[in-house]
Amino acid sequence: MKYGFYPILLLSLCLAFSDIMTTASAVETESVFSAEKRVEGRSVRVDMEFPRHAAVGETVPLTVALSFDRQISGAFPSVSVTWKKTPDGASSPEVLPGAPVTDVRFSAPGHYEMEAEIGLVLKNSCGGVRLLPLAVASFAVDVS
Repeated sequence: MKYGFYPILLLSLCLAFSDIMTTASAVETESVFSAEKRVEGRSVRVDMEFPRHAAVGETVPLTVALSFDRQISGAFPSVSVTWKKTPDGASSPEVLPGAPVTDVRFSAPGHYEMEAEIGLVLKNSCGGVRLLPLAVASFAVDVS
């Protein structure tokens, strides 16, 4: 009974530390962005994720999720990517826009910075279309 408390304390500290390390690793591997906006009296939440690291030739996802407090009929997301910084001599990465996933492929190593703009396309029954900006997020990725 003399040492009964210490193994439990040690185990608790190890578990707490391992949880912190897992969380730190997850934070290190992806950039995450969230925003909320009111559209036509409804709340729309935008969540985006993009890896912080990639390899040349690898297709990496820019993941976009929209959540509505009440669904908006005829609405769908639009994703636009603009490259703010590319390595010297490198061309802009290949982007295949889409939602919920936009695919990005890098052809050269280096540090890249991009801006992702998410809009909500509203299409009514008369054939009219409106684009409402929801959020703009900046992401950086190091490509090896």
